[in-house]
Amino acid sequence: MLSTSPTLNIDETDSQYLVHVTVPGIDPDEIIIEVIDHTLEISYDHSEEDEEKNKKGKTIRREYSHYSFSRSISLPKNVDTSSVEAAASNGILTISIDKSPETQPKRISVKASS
Repeated sequence: MLSTSPTLNIDETDSQYLVHVTVPGIDPDEIIIEVIDHTLEISYDHSEEDEEKNKKGKTIRREYSHYSFSRSISLPKNVDTSSVEAAASNGILTISIDKSPETQPKRISVKASS
């Protein structure tokens, strides 16, 4: 079994955290994402088979590969763990986690008094 370490980046905006993980060749159905006690758990197990046959249809080479990945990320206390969403596109998994509304910046307008 091969263990791979995809690159992982975390970006923060005013309203959310975005986690980007490289997952080329991994079917989104193979990816498991869980939030347990303010910890984001990302994992997958991926298997491949490559077979080469001669002109008569007999196998002359067969290779199997298995890749696994598991990563745990501690989340800040200011996140809304019920808001976690994930999407995969072009080999990049993007996980968005909203910040709790009470921790987001709020602009206060100043009213003129008469």
